[in-house]
Amino acid sequence: MITVSDYYQHLLKGIAKANYRNKKILEESLEEFRIALSIKKTEEAYSWYGNVAYKLNDFDLFIKIMAEGINHGFTKLYISLGRFYATNISKGDKEKAIHCFKKRIESGDLVSLEDLADYYFYGTKVFSRDLDEASKLYALLLFQSKDPNVRDRAAYKIGVIHLKKREIKEALELFESASAHNSNACYEIGMMYLDGDGVERDTDKAIEYFLKAPTNPNPKMYYQLGAIFLHEKFGIDDKQTALAYFEMGARNYEPESAFMAACTLHNLNEVTNREKKLRYLEIAFKYSKDNPELISMLEGVSDFFGPDYEKEINEMINKYLGYEKGLA
Repeated sequence: MITVSDYYQHLLKGIAKANYRNKKILEESLEEFRIALSIKKTEEAYSWYGNVAYKLNDFDLFIKIMAEGINHGFTKLYISLGRFYATNISKGDKEKAIHCFKKRIESGDLVSLEDLADYYFYGTKVFSRDLDEASKLYALLLFQSKDPNVRDRAAYKIGVIHLKKREIKEALELFESASAHNSNACYEIGMMYLDGDGVERDTDKAIEYFLKAPTNPNPKMYYQLGAIFLHEKFGIDDKQTALAYFEMGARNYEPESAFMAACTLHNLNEVTNREKKLRYLEIAFKYSKDNPELISMLEGVSDFFGPDYEKEINEMINKYLGYEKGLA
């Protein structure tokens, strides 16, 4: 008879239960992993065990599990522990996060090197943003990695840092070098040519780079392409083509595209597309958090759509912006 070992029986039961949100079932999952580890120590079991403890918000147990796994030689767990210390609000600790990442970096782990660079680049509740430190780490990643996707991500982010410092020539060179595998680099070059930012304005070149994006293009590209077909400075007024690009952006949850898709539909007097317009507006509201200019437009959008849409729009304002119109 072919049998599954006791270790794998408990591991698989634990994994199956780990996908639930119910506290009791998650606690049962913890017990399955505990039993599995009593039979056989593996990195996979420690990783799952820790993930469920984290899901239960038992952060002390998570730290204990990761530390125990690391003590048994499963040093890849430093990555999970480092990410925890870098982002957790209650238990975050920058020095401990750096220690974990450096332990992995010393063994040649470029995932941890990129993680650490990203935390300096974006900043977290634990890491203050430090673009100079991020740039040094990305440069090291660019030098050490043989993966073209990793190298291009690093080149793109160093390019962003140069752009923020208004070092246009360096930024453009880095974006160009990253454009083969990085759609964000293509978008940045496109925007530089579209706005004439440090380069001579060239709409054709902008469009060329927007369309050059290798895979998973930056969704903001759709908004820019749609806007070109509505913008009189380009000598174009083609609402249907603009709408097509705005709708592509909306389907990728790009809020400005969604807002413009709804408005363009309304401008075209598409009265039969009420539900679609409201769906696009909801995407715009839901993903507008970091865009104060868009939020400002959304706050007054019911005036544009009129009384037939006022009730639904006010509900969205209450739901996503956190107040009832007229009571703020």
